[in-house]
Amino acid sequence: RTDTVIGMAIKEIAKRVVKENGRGLEYASAELKADREVIMAPVAQNGFALQNTSAKLKADKNKNTTHISAIDML
Repeated sequence: RTDTVIGMAIKEIAKRVVKENGRGLEYASAELKADREVIMAPVAQNGFALQNTSAKLKADKNKNTTHISAIDML
């Protein structure tokens, strides 16, 4: 249970950090880079943030982001 609470707290902190500065996604853990909730804000700010997401999300053509076309630039 503690791991779950800690994990949720880390995720919330990461979401706040990358919302303020999308470049922070570059330093996120692989798990956070694969989390759609975490990557949405930085990708909405700058489509190039997709470069710092997981390979699985890059390959996912059904993402709900505002910069889908940026995936073609990678």
